[in-house]
Amino acid sequence: MRRRRLYGFALSFQDMLMAMIAVYAFLFVIAYALIKPADQKPGLEMKAEYLLTLEWPEGNLDDIDLHLLLPSQKIVNFDNREVEYAIIDHDDLGTNGFYKRADGEVVRIPEHKEVITLRALVPGDYVANVHVYRVNNDTADRASDPKLPFPVKVRLIRLNPRVVELAVAEVILSRVGEQKTAFQFTIAETGDVTVDRQADLPFIPTAPKLSDS
Repeated sequence: MRRRRLYGFALSFQDMLMAMIAVYAFLFVIAYALIKPADQKPGLEMKAEYLLTLEWPEGNLDDIDLHLLLPSQKIVNFDNREVEYAIIDHDDLGTNGFYKRADGEVVRIPEHKEVITLRALVPGDYVANVHVYRVNNDTADRASDPKLPFPVKVRLIRLNPRVVELAVAEVILSRVGEQKTAFQFTIAETGDVTVDRQADLPFIPTAPKLSDS
């Protein structure tokens, strides 16, 4: 009889343990179902697929802008920083920023660069234009050198499945208010890109910005 009682106790304990495991498993499934959809966003998967960059000479103080016309005919630029799946990561005003070195000295950033990121693979035609938004004359602490005209460079880079420079264009800018097409490019369903370097498609609606002086 004693052995039967011990055996019965063991079965009861196993039943209780299995019930607790089942309850915990059920709670885990419910919690996962409640939390997981919040992590998932419907629509396009947002990850960096392409980069479009603009660079102009160090030492110049002019404000040169990069504009991108999307297949939807919407424009990404300093005034529309995030449109659909495209975002401008940095708007360089020409006078640059500053950073503090480890020794405490404040140093001006010499490079000029604007970057637009395409965070999804969306087929269609794109147009990359550059625009002379403002000409900054000499300031109290530094002279603008070189002055217009000078070349700027626009690059198109694919990031996946490996980093590849798809196109680079050098455009000569000469005056305030001027806009030029660097290139038009077409993204296929497969992600392959064709580039038209002869395109001339002005689409920037901004009016010329006069010098601050």
